[in-house]
Amino acid sequence: MFKWLWIAPLLAGVAWSQDGIPRVIPETPVGGFVIPSGTTLKVRVNEALSTERNSAGDAFTAALIDSIMVNGHVVVPAGTHLKGHVLANHEAGILKGRARLVLGLDSLDLSGRSFPIELTAATYEADHKHRKLEDPDPNAKAVVATRLAVTIPAEAIVQFTLGAPVRV
Repeated sequence: MFKWLWIAPLLAGVAWSQDGIPRVIPETPVGGFVIPSGTTLKVRVNEALSTERNSAGDAFTAALIDSIMVNGHVVVPAGTHLKGHVLANHEAGILKGRARLVLGLDSLDLSGRSFPIELTAATYEADHKHRKLEDPDPNAKAVVATRLAVTIPAEAIVQFTLGAPVRV
């Protein structure tokens, strides 16, 4: 008889989830939260990055612009420090090719702890013929693309999308 007592809460939970309303992200067993993949992160880069000066592997730091909310709680406050690096840097050729700068986030520092971020990147690519950014990020108005280079000045806002959930 007692081995069947666990089924009542399970059936009640299934009945409540039938209404089609998306469910909130649960707390992790250790009391933290999970930031779901697909969450948009708007960050302000602390140093200038360019296809002319930087190479793959160069580190950069950034600060979060907007707080990240999960289940109505501020999980990561605005101003949180992030670390990243240049994933790829392709300079444009004189006759063909496009300048492309790919940035990736590595971790966020929260309350003295570092939480790894995976599969999160932003790409900026210059159109060789038209001297403009191809599919520019609407939040990166300060990003400059010339015929041969892409430059992200210090204090520019860059938008990333989480590629994998982050447990904080």
